[in-house]
Amino acid sequence: MRIWDIIIIFVYVKLLKIMIMETITRQQAVELVNSSKGRFFTITFVKKDNTERRMTARTGVKKGVNGQGMKYNPSDYGMKSVYDMGKLEWRMINFKTATRLKINKKDYVIE
Repeated sequence: MRIWDIIIIFVYVKLLKIMIMETITRQQAVELVNSSKGRFFTITFVKKDNTERRMTARTGVKKGVNGQGMKYNPSDYGMKSVYDMGKLEWRMINFKTATRLKINKKDYVIE
């Protein structure tokens, strides 16, 4: 087998995987993240400056929590506070602009 045959097969498998991904609503994505019980997940969304962001994060982290809470409720704005495992800091996910979610070994497209 030549290298080009291997590359073509690899690309075909990737495209096939994307085509068979399950589609979920934004509300279902929020519910999946909320019920993740601190397990890792990867989400892709569009940031405020219109750049795409792919983040591996988790919920349920206690690091950096001082007990005062936030001055607003992020869910009122379609957002969720999560711990970014790449930057090791707290970040916000905007579910209104989320496009993909990988959680519990399954890939989802968010409509």
